[in-house]
Amino acid sequence: MALVIALAAALAWTLFDLARKQLSLTIPPMRLVWWLAVLVTPVYSALFLFSNEPWPLLGYWLPALVTIVLISVASVALTYALRVGQMSSLLPILSLTPVVAALLSWLWLSQSLSLWQWGAILTIVLSVFLMQGDFSLRMRPGVWPMMTAALCWGASIVFDQQALRYADPFWHAALQSAGMVLVVGVVMVLRRDGFVYRGSVWLLLAAALVFMLAVMGQLFALQLLHPGIVETLKRGVGIMGAALWGILLYQERLTARQGMLMVLICAMIAVLILHE
Repeated sequence: MALVIALAAALAWTLFDLARKQLSLTIPPMRLVWWLAVLVTPVYSALFLFSNEPWPLLGYWLPALVTIVLISVASVALTYALRVGQMSSLLPILSLTPVVAALLSWLWLSQSLSLWQWGAILTIVLSVFLMQGDFSLRMRPGVWPMMTAALCWGASIVFDQQALRYADPFWHAALQSAGMVLVVGVVMVLRRDGFVYRGSVWLLLAAALVFMLAVMGQLFALQLLHPGIVETLKRGVGIMGAALWGILLYQERLTARQGMLMVLICAMIAVLILHE
């Protein structure tokens, strides 16, 4: 059941990426991050109150606050990287997040993976790199901010799992999004950015709904699955979804090599599922 939830969350992330791509045409990325956090925070809070779950235990607060810092830094770093660099050459760096999550989970939470699972994760990372770009990490604009984003997101999912040992997922999601509202809002004020939203309200609401489903699915899956596996499914399904959306909606072409890599990613996801 946990694998089904993780796969559903990964599919929701692909839908969110599509909505975010459309919204980014009319609204700056950081303002979009802030508005999405503003919209989902009260929903998470209401879900927690209606769930009648207990309040977080003392052990929750340290990993929870670390997570807020990590995802805030990652969001700002990603926004800066995409502003100064080329998206096609920078996005492959994000496929490092499963490796970061798997290594930190082993070092911090003493959670190990089998050789089959490690092989599948590394093969998926390699395939994502080859589908999106190449292995060139030379000093081009945006590389280090994107590396920062990858490291922070890969680490944050491990601290998410630790925090979820002491609190309900709805509470954790509410605190995370409220923290994003505060941190990103402060950055926007310092940069003298505007907060006014001028775009499609319905598309923003749809994006917020899919975003909320993706986050909640990921948090519930983390209660039962290894963080490295959850992050690998997210990135693997995400790159395949991006390729398919490009073909169906933007008349993009898929090369024979990319098609073979998609088949390989599917096979490695099956290996992860069979060995879980």
